[in-house]
Amino acid sequence: MPAFKTVHLCHKSCIFAPTLLQLLWQFRTTRACLYWCFLDNREIIEKMDPLFRLATIHDLAQLSVLNKQLREDEKIDNKMTDEEITQRMEFFITGQVYKVHVLENQEKEIIGYCVLDITRNPYYLRQLFVKSIFRNNGYGKLLLEKVMAEYRLKEIDLEVIQWNESAIRFYEHVGFKRRYIGMRLTTV
Repeated sequence: MPAFKTVHLCHKSCIFAPTLLQLLWQFRTTRACLYWCFLDNREIIEKMDPLFRLATIHDLAQLSVLNKQLREDEKIDNKMTDEEITQRMEFFITGQVYKVHVLENQEKEIIGYCVLDITRNPYYLRQLFVKSIFRNNGYGKLLLEKVMAEYRLKEIDLEVIQWNESAIRFYEHVGFKRRYIGMRLTTV
C-alpha cells in the first residue's frame, strides 16, 4: 500500500497519494503555511513560508510591475509612466531613506513587498502590496509582522488613500487605528 500523507491547507485536512502529493508540492505556494504530516504520528516534516528578504536591484523589474499594479488597484490620481515608476522603485531600493523588503516564493517570484521609510520616527510604511492572486492568505499580515520584527518596532505609521476601502479594512484588521485626516487643496 502506498504511503499516504495528510496535508493541512488553510485548516483543512486532505489525504493524498504520493503522486498527487508530488503535484501539490509543485504548487506549494498557494498558502504561507503548508504542513506535511504522516498519518500514523502526525509528525510535521516541513513548513513552507515564503522567503522574507531585503530587495536588491535585481528585483527592480518585478517590483516595478507590482508597483504599477498597486497604483492601478489604489486608483492613484498622480499619473506616472512605466519609466518613472521604475526610476522611483530604483530610488527606493538603492537610496538611504527607504528599505524595500519582499516576500518571495520557492520559484523566486515576488508575491509581495513593502517600502519602509527608516528616517521617520516612528518608521513609516510607505507601501505594502501583495499580488492579487496571493491575497487573503495571510501574506500581507506576514509581511507586516516580519518588518516589525526585523526592525524591532513597537509602532509604525502609514497613510491610506480614503477610497481604498479594502486596504483600510486590512490595516484595521491587523490592528492599525485611525489617527488623523489628510487633506489636499488643489487650485485650478
